[in-house]
Amino acid sequence: MQQLETIPAWVDADLLGRGEVASLSVSPLWYELSAIGSALVHTYASPAIARLLTQTGRLTTIAPRRLAETGMWAGQATMPGGLLRGAPGYQATVQVRLLHARIRSSALKHGWDRAEWGVPISQVDVARTWLDFTLTPFRALAALGIELTETEQHCPYQYWHYIAYLLGLEDTFHRDVTDHDSARELGHLFDLTIGVPDENSRALTAAIVGAQVELLASAPQPLMSRAEFSDLIHGILRRTFGDELADQLGIPVSSAYPVPGDDRAG
Repeated sequence: MQQLETIPAWVDADLLGRGEVASLSVSPLWYELSAIGSALVHTYASPAIARLLTQTGRLTTIAPRRLAETGMWAGQATMPGGLLRGAPGYQATVQVRLLHARIRSSALKHGWDRAEWGVPISQVDVARTWLDFTLTPFRALAALGIELTETEQHCPYQYWHYIAYLLGLEDTFHRDVTDHDSARELGHLFDLTIGVPDENSRALTAAIVGAQVELLASAPQPLMSRAEFSDLIHGILRRTFGDELADQLGIPVSSAYPVPGDDRAG
């Protein structure tokens, strides 16, 4: 708590007051279609994280709640003033950190094979997940033609540095990440340390995509059918992650890949 309540000198109070402008500037529909789902799917690509999540209980059956809670946290954390001390986004981020600590403690007490899988929700896991909410959403948005300029890229990372701090991530993991290129470089190093997605990864991916489809299709006057939403989301994910990782995650081939706007699209 002492660390949490100590605001680092490098935090820009004006930036916190404005919120994470880059994400807030994207249409809510397209952000919902691409950002949160892609972030969670890429997190699940780590077999160690996927194993931990499935062992903590019913993650494949409570995917709608997981999707809603993650979306609510991301929304609260990026709203103007959301990370000011005591604000909803600040509280929600601290709760995520406490949840990580509880899951870590419980896993170690209940047979987690530390020699095989490493420390549950380690610093590397948190750093990789941090990239899943900074770099990965904008990779997905870029698949739809929504891209940031080099200048625009700096503000989101500067904003999310404080979220990393609140999550307990050591500065050495994130402070040098200031744009998509440096984020991709760090992400590549992390990807070299994890195994190929396994059955837990595929189960979680299918569950979260299904929850997202259901959420979008059950809205009043939905824009398309469940089957069409499913096809579109699969296409976005395949374009974001590439065919090799998409195949490993069990993401079906989609008629929406390449998506409209791609030079290869008819």
